[in-house]
Amino acid sequence: MSKEKSVSATLTKIKEWLEDEVNQYEKYTFDDNNDVDDLDVYLSKGRHECAESLYNQIKKWEEEHGV
Repeated sequence: MSKEKSVSATLTKIKEWLEDEVNQYEKYTFDDNNDVDDLDVYLSKGRHECAESLYNQIKKWEEEHGV
């Protein structure tokens, strides 16, 4: 596999993982969730925000480079 294809495959896996993180932790982004304690809510919100921001940044870079 060429280096370019390897990078592309890796990037695809990263984006899939980020999408899963966003979807998995999205339910904890609302303050009315009483199923878990506050620390879990804040940690989950942080994971969600980080994954979503990185995913959006990757998409922006891809658009800038015509990928």
